[in-house]
Amino acid sequence: MMRTHGLLTTMQRQDVLDGIIPTIGFLVFSLVVLYIVTRRIGPLILQRKLADAMRSGSVSAEDILEKVQDGPAQTNAPPIYDEL
Repeated sequence: MMRTHGLLTTMQRQDVLDGIIPTIGFLVFSLVVLYIVTRRIGPLILQRKLADAMRSGSVSAEDILEKVQDGPAQTNAPPIYDEL
């Protein structure tokens, strides 16, 4: 009787672990996918903003190429954060 009770307890514990492990794995997988998607969407948003600015005429392609070739401007101004 005691041996059967011990085996049933072990099987119940294993059953709980068999449910927890896939859940944690799916959670980690989802977080990795979310991280990758957010890292990929950032440049796409910037590209869309640049295209809109070029279409509206506020920035020309030559201006963008000139700034890219010159590199970032060296200023002592504090960074500006976008609140979008």
